[in-house]
Amino acid sequence: MILMTVVPERRPRVPVAERHSIEHLGGGIYCIRVRFGFMQTPDIPMTLKNCKTLGLQIALDQVHYYIAQEIVVCRGKKSAMAAVPFAVFAFLTRIASHAPDFFKIPHEKVLEVGFHIEI
Repeated sequence: MILMTVVPERRPRVPVAERHSIEHLGGGIYCIRVRFGFMQTPDIPMTLKNCKTLGLQIALDQVHYYIAQEIVVCRGKKSAMAAVPFAVFAFLTRIASHAPDFFKIPHEKVLEVGFHIEI
């Protein structure tokens, strides 16, 4: 099992030598921290291939991705936002790019776990 954290950096590019850090947590669980510059496009499958060259044993054909999907809903009369700003925020959230597209993850390998966030 791999727990991956993608960290956006404030610099345009992160050299390959500084991009990955792998920590073995025990019991077959690894924590990978990946850094990308703001001019770089994150590519998670390519990142896993790079980690494989660093010695991490990964069966790339058996990898499955679990991604959280948030759905913004209005709390009602006790909402923290007025109706118009909430409608704009909810619309922008719906049209934003989805994580599998942004991180170049193959859709047939993705399981999205959704939950509601009340505002």
